Amino acid sequence: MTNGSYREYDPQQFPPPSGYPAQAHPEPYPPTRPVPADPYAGGPPYGQYQPYGPPPPPAGWPPPPPAPPARRRTGLIVGLVAGGLALVLCLVGIALVAVRVINEAGGAGSDDPFAGTPAADFAEGVDGIRLPEAAPVGDFTAEQVTDMLSQVRAALIASRLDPAMLLDRDPEPFLALMAEDNQPLLRDEFASADFRYFASQFADGAELAVPIPRVEGEITFEATRDEGGFRVIEVVTSFVWAYAFVVPEDDPELDGIVVVRDELVWQLAHEEDVADSSLGLWLWDGEAYAWGIDCNAFEQGLLSPQTEREPGGSEDPGEIFDPAGSLDVPSTC
Repeated sequence: MTNGSYREYDPQQFPPPSGYPAQAHPEPYPPTRPVPADPYAGGPPYGQYQPYGPPPPPAGWPPPPPAPPARRRTGLIVGLVAGGLALVLCLVGIALVAVRVINEAGGAGSDDPFAGTPAADFAEGVDGIRLPEAAPVGDFTAEQVTDMLSQVRAALIASRLDPAMLLDRDPEPFLALMAEDNQPLLRDEFASADFRYFASQFADGAELAVPIPRVEGEITFEATRDEGGFRVIEVVTSFVWAYAFVVPEDDPELDGIVVVRDELVWQLAHEEDVADSSLGLWLWDGEAYAWGIDCNAFEQGLLSPQTEREPGGSEDPGEIFDPAGSLDVPSTC
């Protein structure tokens, strides 16, 4: 059987049904589809390979982290506690130590062990902790500021002047002044001998030549927000604590003066922002150095006077005893 050749379609011979659109050729198949909008702005043309997942971030993302506040030296964690958000503190205290270079022009032979040092002009004990005049700041009233300053003053006394801390090495009276949620971390600082930047304890055998240390410093406050957005009163205390210890009588050039210079940041959160267990005083940050110390005792977190003279050196007593001086003191232990 022989097949005939195909002939071209003749619309005159086979007319389309009535009503059927007359056209020379049907619409091409498949019909042309509209191209949907490109979901990835700035990406490759639609239809080309697209990586799986969300579009890539714009150039320069993520932005660099903001610079920490000038006085911040610690990390902040915002933790969940019963009743809401609470402030959780990670303190990293820095304790710089320096063996004192004995000043031969000091107060040897004087009844006042502080004679010949800048501490001779400092106030005695608690009289050196002078509070600024309270005023309303931010969302805090003057009464709240007054209460905060009083709490800070009590904490300074308990940590640097109270015999319970100095002689008995009992941190509990100090810890009782702090917010409940701040106490466990501070208690760990005492257990690990990392408390030196905010508290003083004497080594065995260390005895004060005069019972009252000399104190000089400054206290400032402001309203601010921490990294978690909590409203807080922030108090910065910058102090010099000078202790006069008994030293061997066979070396008159050893006057037994030990100086601790600290700068501490304290915070109190607004009562509407945190859980009840986080209300109260927080030790937020701290840095300190000690001068004229026994290095072996200080490694254990304890104060004791230097008992051996170190020749030479360039320490400026005016700088060491200055509560506004630099904390960048090289360690000589």
